[in-house]
Amino acid sequence: MIGTLRKHSQALWYFIIVIIVISFVYFFTPEVDQLGASASADFGSFQGEKLKRQDWLDASSQARVSFFLQTGRWPTGAGMEQRMDMITRQRLMINKLAAKAGILVSDDAVSTYIVRNFSDPQTGAFSKTQYDGFLQNIASTGGVQEEQFIEFVRSDLALQTLSRLHGQSGQFVSTRAADGLFRRENEQLEAEAVFISTSNYVSRVSITTNAISTYFTNRLASYRIPERVVVNYVYFAFTNFNDKAEAALATETNLTARIETEYTNRGTNAFRDAEGKMLSAEDAKKKIRAEFIETKASELGQKVAFDFANEVFAIAEVKSENLLTVAKKHGYGVKETKPFTELDGPEDMDVPGNFASTAFNLSTEEPLASPLNWINGIYLIAYNRRVASESPALSNVWDKVVADYKSSQALELAVQAGTKLAASVNQGLAAGLSFSSILETNGFKSVEIPAFSRNTRSIPQVEDFGVSPSEVIGAAFNLEVGHASTFRRSGRGGYIVMTKKLIPVDEAKLKEDLPEFLNDVRSERMNLAFQEWFSAEFAQSGLAPAQPAPAEQ
Repeated sequence: MIGTLRKHSQALWYFIIVIIVISFVYFFTPEVDQLGASASADFGSFQGEKLKRQDWLDASSQARVSFFLQTGRWPTGAGMEQRMDMITRQRLMINKLAAKAGILVSDDAVSTYIVRNFSDPQTGAFSKTQYDGFLQNIASTGGVQEEQFIEFVRSDLALQTLSRLHGQSGQFVSTRAADGLFRRENEQLEAEAVFISTSNYVSRVSITTNAISTYFTNRLASYRIPERVVVNYVYFAFTNFNDKAEAALATETNLTARIETEYTNRGTNAFRDAEGKMLSAEDAKKKIRAEFIETKASELGQKVAFDFANEVFAIAEVKSENLLTVAKKHGYGVKETKPFTELDGPEDMDVPGNFASTAFNLSTEEPLASPLNWINGIYLIAYNRRVASESPALSNVWDKVVADYKSSQALELAVQAGTKLAASVNQGLAAGLSFSSILETNGFKSVEIPAFSRNTRSIPQVEDFGVSPSEVIGAAFNLEVGHASTFRRSGRGGYIVMTKKLIPVDEAKLKEDLPEFLNDVRSERMNLAFQEWFSAEFAQSGLAPAQPAPAEQ
């Protein structure tokens, strides 16, 4: 049936398959040059069995597909090595465990999987356009062929089977136990709270030169300017290649057909303006054409950038000046960054997240870095100089120190006020007074919090004061009804919460929702049981990295 499926499809579409991610296992994959080595090379072992080069290649391919289906993009660019290293080891482990367990995934099972995930949402029937379009997409963007996708599907189905086999202990959750869990998670509280903000106390803070000087001296380390670095760079903005991209597309004889196919595959609902209104067919196709130009421009820009980088790295004597030499040869401008820290990076530039860490790894001995990919271009950087850490004069950071001093003193005043108020609240409640009247007497205002459960994720009345709802929910459910909490520091100051009423679970809702809740609890417990089993298997698999030898004394 797989061959039949292949003959009946054609559209761009992708789906997300939820798989179990065993996040607590850390892996190290063989280096790329090892995967290219001869068949006699050592590729590690699994429970005493020697691994082959093909084992790693298959797992790597499946890992890439898995990443794409979960994120909608391919794992390219700096910073992805460790993550893909982990996913590859997971896939290798899954494949070997499935083989050991004798799990054989049939073609019919693969076909059912594909039909289920590539069906028309309206009719439920297998879509002949979606599957072929998906294959075209992963082949053109990720270099993944249908056979590799099929093997990923087999691996994923094997994973599901392993999960069922070794997660069975999680099924043993009784209806009675689930009943208790459901009641606990869905019972509700009504509450009141008072929020005390530090901003209300800033005006009460007195500023003296002596106080600011003492505050600065006592916290000198926090104002110390860390080591900074300066790099030279050439930036290849993809927009600079739009004209060439436009010219390249103009030579395509099937461009109109490509645009039409893209429009059909994505559907009319996919094209909307900034206000969410559906675009006309004409405007939507203009948008698609612009996307094609953008994609082509990025391809052209990447090629030019990497050719430039190769020329820089080809110079025998490695030095920072090589970037300037090659740039001058081709007429590219070389710029110099302002000094920046490793934590903050260049504050006046839009750069990738690894720009600063890469720059700080450069030195006079290793002055050049590999190209840094970014959303709209590519950076080539070279070491310039380091600026040593220094302690600034108080006059240079006066405004910041004054602001920090005001904040810290205002917080102290808020805490004192909150602590005093909490004592008054507890005394008043014990005397039979209402929460709101106690607050009013003390010059504060009560905030009504509507009914919430332990599962509530958002409470606007709480979030407006910069406090996490989960924090207030946790504090409230630890109180007896009619009692108030102590003053709790949080957000921009702190709060006191008082519980008014506990609302039990509606019995009709319990009866209706308990079966699905029980299934969810069992699924979660099965997942945990499987992960525990997988972890134990990994520890004995031979895939774990070797521990370093103890250092000599």
